[in-house]
Amino acid sequence: MIHGPDMIYNDIQSWKYAELPKIFSNHVFTAKVSTENELANAIIQLKSHRDKMSFIEVMMNRKDCPENLHSLVKALNNNKKL
Repeated sequence: MIHGPDMIYNDIQSWKYAELPKIFSNHVFTAKVSTENELANAIIQLKSHRDKMSFIEVMMNRKDCPENLHSLVKALNNNKKL
């Protein structure tokens, strides 16, 4: 996002990230979520899997980032100190 949302470094490979922890063990809890409700449900499910390694893949809008980062980039661009 620093030099723009369409820069190549913002392209993330489309892998099955939620499956990656299974290379370490079959004793894992994984989830892939794309809404706040799905995330909330996955976090609730974590409570019954405390004895396992856990991994939640969160799908976000391509141009989504924290407001703090937007503000920082805007301030830096205004001062041209990138």
